[in-house]
Amino acid sequence: MNEEMKSKLKIPAGHNLVQTGWESKKSKGRDIDYWTFEETDENGTVVAHYSVTEDMNIYTQKTDFSFTRSEAKSA
Repeated sequence: MNEEMKSKLKIPAGHNLVQTGWESKKSKGRDIDYWTFEETDENGTVVAHYSVTEDMNIYTQKTDFSFTRSEAKSA
């Protein structure tokens, strides 16, 4: 899963993706997963935060994927 998510988010080689949260909701034929991640560089410094949504229609199995990326604040 982590390698698949790194690919979807286009995380550069040498950087890591650390899951910081997850929530799942089911409602009216939809299965919606929400994740939060931190991207870290080679030194372990957080460089970005991600909010990811996967929304699947349980009848058609069609999945919509979306995410937002925000830069980490510098110290």
